[in-house]
Amino acid sequence: MDTSTELRDASDEAPVDINKYRKLISDFINLRRYQTALFWAEKVAVMSKFETMDVYWYAQCLFLLKEYHRAAFILRLYKLEKTDLMCHCLALECLYEAREYQEALDIVNSVDSYYMLQSNDEFIDSNEVLASISLLKGKILEALDKRSLATESFVQALQTSVYCSEAFDCLTQHEMLLASEERVLMDSLPISQQCSEADGKIIKVLYESKLKKYYDKINSHFLPGRLITSNLNLQSFKKSKKDNPTPTFNFAKNIESIRNNQSLLQTSKTTPLTSKGSHGKTSSKAEKEKIHSRFFEMQQLVLKDCLAQLSQSIDLLMAKAERAFYNCNYNHCLKILNEIFRRDPYHTQSLSIQIGCLYEQKETNSE
Repeated sequence: MDTSTELRDASDEAPVDINKYRKLISDFINLRRYQTALFWAEKVAVMSKFETMDVYWYAQCLFLLKEYHRAAFILRLYKLEKTDLMCHCLALECLYEAREYQEALDIVNSVDSYYMLQSNDEFIDSNEVLASISLLKGKILEALDKRSLATESFVQALQTSVYCSEAFDCLTQHEMLLASEERVLMDSLPISQQCSEADGKIIKVLYESKLKKYYDKINSHFLPGRLITSNLNLQSFKKSKKDNPTPTFNFAKNIESIRNNQSLLQTSKTTPLTSKGSHGKTSSKAEKEKIHSRFFEMQQLVLKDCLAQLSQSIDLLMAKAERAFYNCNYNHCLKILNEIFRRDPYHTQSLSIQIGCLYEQKETNSE
């Protein structure tokens, strides 16, 4: 039977709940059935006449299937990379994963994220979106071997959201900062403005565990490479070359701009699959409460107990192992590493320390 005939046989007035299909997309993504989610995401985008968030989830499914060029093309086809903050962020991510670094940089430099933010009503906290965009810009610049500019973008990401740990990792693990500069970075983070007192202590404990351990007890005057001073400020991060056409990052100006925009930011309570302007029935309050009770309703912990539990985090155990290694306490270091490998046998960051310990103890494969 012809498909068009079947469609004509159906009642023209039969209601279609498009939000049902949006929920299906969410469910299939959570079940990692990305191909099925893509099938329905494309249909929903067509049915809604390509509403912004439906196109976003269409591209998101393509991204999850590692179809990076296709996802970027869909977003750019409807010019959403320049009009919607979430689509802008996804387009940058797609082009970065596709290794189209210059295209990604051209997009991020051609769009004013803060202006776009004021005309968008996203379901994700706006600070996190802006921090993610700064992080992506930093990764793109780093891939283009513009490390000084990448450093500035990573710093901006952390100033926008102190929870952006990936930006902190890029600064500390990619050898972008000296030991004293890492300490200045920690002191400059707006933790008290963005976190409660308890959350601030947790962030400090976690981030300080990632700082360089080797130079902890070495006088800064003997550090090789550059003269280090105790009053180093974030302006020292600006090392832009004169022949670089990319605009210089004005740290103070951008931080002030970020603070001014805070009063304009509101966290939207819409769900990821609820499109703007859609008249379909959204999830009921009971369903939302059920989701929250399942995933987010946790007991409150006393800070002391919370820090005690966090001491068993793999990241903090790694920090202890590194300190033990640099203090030449190899037996204790190996004991900590054994605990890490018991819980995560594929933790590659621990391997270099383990190899170092075994070498120092002459326990190599050649014996």
